[in-house]
Amino acid sequence: MTFIKKLIADSLHGITLGEIPFLLFRLFMAALIVYILAMFMRKKYDLDNSLVKNTPLIAFFGAFLAISAELSIALSVLLIPALLVLIPFKKMDDLPSRILLAMSIGLGVCCGVGNVFISGVFLMFAIPFILLSKSS
Repeated sequence: MTFIKKLIADSLHGITLGEIPFLLFRLFMAALIVYILAMFMRKKYDLDNSLVKNTPLIAFFGAFLAISAELSIALSVLLIPALLVLIPFKKMDDLPSRILLAMSIGLGVCCGVGNVFISGVFLMFAIPFILLSKSS
């Protein structure tokens, strides 16, 4: 039984089993914060629905990329193409969609490194600016 525990601990690259719920919380919060932001921006700027649906997934992978960079640089380098595949470059013809994409990657990485509270505070400040800005 100790062999199996050592094998699992070795495959987790230094993460203890007690840290796994916090890592999952960071991934979930990255997707949730960006989903809320995308819903507000979709209503205000009439963004493409496929872009809005992809942004939580992009934030999730951004957070996963930041978490994996803590564990293994090689794994994080391999995950960068996976993040780039998710970005819909064809739908990036206007400024609000570019801003949403940049914020989704930024908030995902911010949640991934453990700054979930800062991401939530950013969301609380970003929503009034989105609602008060002019739509083009």
